[in-house]
Amino acid sequence: AYREFYFFASARHYQEALDLHERHFGRKDSEQFNWAPGRADLLSHFALEMSNLGRFQDANLLFDRAKSLYGVAPQPRQSADLRTYLAIHAANQGERETALRFAQEASTIRRKISKPYLDKALARDRRNPDDVAVIERDPNFLDASARIALANIAAIENVTGLLLQRLGSLSDALVAFERAEFALETSKTENIGDIATALFRQQLYGNWANALVEAGDSGRALQLLARVEASAGPAVRGTRVEALNVFAKARAEAARGNLEKAIATAERGFDILRGVAADGKYANVDLSRVSFYFDALAS
Repeated sequence: AYREFYFFASARHYQEALDLHERHFGRKDSEQFNWAPGRADLLSHFALEMSNLGRFQDANLLFDRAKSLYGVAPQPRQSADLRTYLAIHAANQGERETALRFAQEASTIRRKISKPYLDKALARDRRNPDDVAVIERDPNFLDASARIALANIAAIENVTGLLLQRLGSLSDALVAFERAEFALETSKTENIGDIATALFRQQLYGNWANALVEAGDSGRALQLLARVEASAGPAVRGTRVEALNVFAKARAEAARGNLEKAIATAERGFDILRGVAADGKYANVDLSRVSFYFDALAS
């Protein structure tokens, strides 16, 4: 599968980087060395890819090495990154409660790091600070560090929302997705032209829309999907991410009783996936996202 190939290739590169680091600095791990945080970051990334490949014991060993190098008092950014990766590691193993705990801890740390930027953003318009849409954002208002900090909040809140949804806390999940959207849109990282950010924005809105459909608000889900579809650039077209959002739109239409429209929309999603497969990239899709399609055909 394309996803597994990507993880395998990424893990191989991290292994090569770790081998190079150990050849240069030695294999001994100690938080006393000035290069310890850098190796710890490398080990954490490597551990996450091992977890994504299902090699959980290998991941545990790498995470343990990273923790020892970070020491008893890691920097806030390091602590947030490690908890984020541990959340995904736990989720990969089906340990959703543990994953949620780590994700919430990471979110708390990231929000503390980014509090000055969030406060300034909220102060832009006090007429309705809870409504993201009314906050006017100056493209030059935040520096690069602020943008990255806010984008990191968006990423961990997106993970938190997914975990809360799967644990049955739907209202809390919707709050998490709203926080993610506020942080991402305030960061204005899409202005940088980063492909990864463009794809993440699509994923976030798709996840949020699916949660809204589950909560019975398919109308708002369709509004969100229409907004993000209108802003999708060339980097998103013809990707697995675009296909999943098309399926989310079809699910919303089905929830509103528009089965013919839902089936036609789902067929468009499958057409996109066929194109992805034709490019040699197997699209690994969660079939729960499209199960409504088969239900509709059966009816």
